[in-house]
Amino acid sequence: MKIEDAINQLIEAKNQGTRSIVLAYWESDMFGRKDDESWEWESEQIEENMDWSHAHDQMTDYLESLE
Repeated sequence: MKIEDAINQLIEAKNQGTRSIVLAYWESDMFGRKDDESWEWESEQIEENMDWSHAHDQMTDYLESLE
């Protein structure tokens, strides 16, 4: 995802009344890659094809452990 897209999503969420979020991001150098056109394509592939349900399930379990 391009940073501009993330900023726009955050602005939209704020405009809809969202006050707090959980945010995580990974930069290209964390994977030994340059922040170039290849990384742009690779990061889009991750966004589109990664199964994020495991992270969601882990966060849900953690929140339930706080109760």
